[in-house]
Amino acid sequence: PSAPAWQTWNYSCAFASGGSTLTFVMTWTDRNPNRSGFNILRNEEIAASLPAEAAAYTDVAFVASGQSLTYVIEVVNGSGKARSSAVTVSCQ
Repeated sequence: PSAPAWQTWNYSCAFASGGSTLTFVMTWTDRNPNRSGFNILRNEEIAASLPAEAAAYTDVAFVASGQSLTYVIEVVNGSGKARSSAVTVSCQ
């Protein structure tokens, strides 16, 4: 499959004791007509599995002080998987 492409992404941080609650909003485009779904990966772990028609997702996660989160969008179809480029964000 062809890798999905980031369309937009943005994030905000709500500071808390020991770190922040990070809200990451993403949209993407996909060129695979026979996709079965998408995985949203946060630091190489699946944060969400989404249906084939998905094109947007909002993730909310705690990020410890001085740490960052890396997001990747992965398309899945009968031929395998393909990943977008990675986006890394942090709350400082």
